[in-house]
Amino acid sequence: MAALLVLVIAAFWAFAATAWLGLPAKIPTHFDLGGHPDAWSEPRFVAWFLLPTLATGVAALLGIGLPRWIIGMARRNSALLNMPQKARFQALPEAARVRAVSAVTAGLQRVALLVVALFAWVLYGTHEVAHGRWGGLPPAGLLGALVLLVAQSLWLVASASRAVAREVAAESGCG
Repeated sequence: MAALLVLVIAAFWAFAATAWLGLPAKIPTHFDLGGHPDAWSEPRFVAWFLLPTLATGVAALLGIGLPRWIIGMARRNSALLNMPQKARFQALPEAARVRAVSAVTAGLQRVALLVVALFAWVLYGTHEVAHGRWGGLPPAGLLGALVLLVAQSLWLVASASRAVAREVAAESGCG
């Protein structure tokens, strides 16, 4: 999943760089709740590349850094992790704790991927509005991304609980 995240970030930067070269004299810089542009300005390098930069930061933190940190904590100091059935989780051997947190780390990577996709959608939409091909950002795309983010977050919590229960059952010989 980390490799996919890196690939998506690279594609996002490639689009941003390519699109930058052909931006018109005025681009939308803000959209109202309906997705209609309500502020325009000349293209500014920092403003145009802000979303790819933020997406890269989110991907690095949620998709790569935090998962590695969680795995390290599961190995060395599981008491500091907030996992379901914490006492039982801590009693698991190291390999079982690492397997249990893999549900959390995979979920974080999916959240990072969705955030990157949302930012890319906004930048792409900004490009399309700037060129007059769209009248605004389609709210369905933004709403869909937000719904997926909430659903993935809830799924992450549920899958962490199932993963711990599965590892506890396997270690006790009931799995």
